[in-house]
Amino acid sequence: MTEEGRALLTEAEQEIIAGDRDVSDNYEYKVRSLVRNRVRKKLGSDIDILEEHFPEVYEMVKRDVCDSPETDLQSVREAYQGLQGAFERSDPEAARRAADRIGEALGENDE
Repeated sequence: MTEEGRALLTEAEQEIIAGDRDVSDNYEYKVRSLVRNRVRKKLGSDIDILEEHFPEVYEMVKRDVCDSPETDLQSVREAYQGLQGAFERSDPEAARRAADRIGEALGENDE
């Protein structure tokens, strides 16, 4: 086992979602969907195990994830600005990506 692995995202997923890797819109959507499903289907059970059997790490995750509502609000603001810009440019693909980011930031699932 390696010393460090991934938390939620592989390095490639991080680059694709951040827009730092040149991939098709379709492939980016596929990666986003894969990550969304991974979180939806597996994160809860991982958190339950940490809470019961590794409480110090559970508290670390809780602090980093749950105690930062301003981060989520900033993500929504940035995605909303992207959505406005996409509509102004008449760019439906960019609008769809921005809408997806807003949904993700709000915790909504679109499948």
